[in-house]
Amino acid sequence: MARLNTTSSFTMKLRNTLLFLAATLMMTACTDDESNIGTSLQDPGTIYNAQFDTIKGNDIYIATIYDDSLLTSGYTTGMIGRYTDGVYGTVKSTIYTQVAPVNTTGIDFSDRSTGTYTIDSAVLYLQLSEVFPDSNSHTLHLTVKQLDETINNDSSYISTDQIGATATFYDETFTFSPADNGVLRLKLDNDVIIPLIKQQFQSQDDFKERFRGLRIRLEDDSDPLMLTVNFQGSSTLMKVHYTHVSDNATMHDTVNFLVGCNASTSNINHFCHFEHAYGSSPIAALASGALDSLKGTYKIYFEPMGGTMVYLNINGYIQRFHEAHPNAVINYAELLLPTADDADDMKPDQIVAYKQYANGYMLPISDNNSMTSPYAYGGFDGTYNVSTGYYRLRISQYMQELLRDGTDYGMMLFLNRRRSSARRTVVNGSAHATNPVRIAIIYSE
Repeated sequence: MARLNTTSSFTMKLRNTLLFLAATLMMTACTDDESNIGTSLQDPGTIYNAQFDTIKGNDIYIATIYDDSLLTSGYTTGMIGRYTDGVYGTVKSTIYTQVAPVNTTGIDFSDRSTGTYTIDSAVLYLQLSEVFPDSNSHTLHLTVKQLDETINNDSSYISTDQIGATATFYDETFTFSPADNGVLRLKLDNDVIIPLIKQQFQSQDDFKERFRGLRIRLEDDSDPLMLTVNFQGSSTLMKVHYTHVSDNATMHDTVNFLVGCNASTSNINHFCHFEHAYGSSPIAALASGALDSLKGTYKIYFEPMGGTMVYLNINGYIQRFHEAHPNAVINYAELLLPTADDADDMKPDQIVAYKQYANGYMLPISDNNSMTSPYAYGGFDGTYNVSTGYYRLRISQYMQELLRDGTDYGMMLFLNRRRSSARRTVVNGSAHATNPVRIAIIYSE
């Protein structure tokens, strides 16, 4: 199959500027969302003495792009599991995480100090924030292994990164019901973990270096399920239960260990590895490299976890409109993304948009960025509307910027929680017979 020719030098610019986008997103590190949407009032029903137009069909170039360099470190969630469907094939997710004592000055379980310490058990708790695709009981085979090398605090990890793991702390099959309490409780193997902990550690960093960290994975013989771990949750931690005997006194106590990134100031890191097997999926050509982009004539594909993102360009329309209406004012504009008939019932909650500039850099469009605009309005900020079946993005300021410049370098569309939710969706393409993707505008001269 021949490669599709998208806009000039688009693919090269996109690849070269993903690191810049990653840096931009890291300004809000340890958060789930791509953007923080405001809720100030902007009434889309206001009547203007103006004209209406709809941008659709050949005036919209839209394409699905492979999202293979997704930053996964520095966020407060992680994902474990695997899931298969007919549209996207199979995806697997593995968590790699540091573990460290709460006390930054270190910890000493050796018998060098007064008395003796006996470690009774170590238990890993993982608080869940989402279970996909359902809340039924499932049979899970979960493994927890020690990493063969440490996770570097000064490095950023993306969705294709991984680290080897050898020593097994946990390898059990059990029945899991999300309705129980939303927390996984994994009792680690005493024979393996106790010798690692019953030592003297001079500092938190010393513990991280020598303990190295954990790989947490759902094995292939599990029921298909995706679990989102909330590292910010108070229940996500490792508890070590111990007995201390000193001067003929016996004390039973517990010490807590931090697991993963739980705040923007956290120095306990984690990342996720996402693995895709697309098979005969409609987007398999993207993952294999046979195509740089998949033109969205009939379908547009949004997949999280290092799956896909979407590029949209209306440069031809903008140039014609700018020439015909050089003094036009955009009173209102919105991008309408109608979901396709084969989209999952459990749809992602929000799609966010980034403006691409001539140099390839990307920043959140001003309409839906509460840091730069007081006009972002709930319901028109890319959130899914169940009653209409649309994702709607208010882009009035964005369209005015394009008309002022007379050129469109394109926008990028992402699932807002593409690192923390397995929900995916399919949107109608630009040539859909009755309900295509389109931009509706109201303007005055």
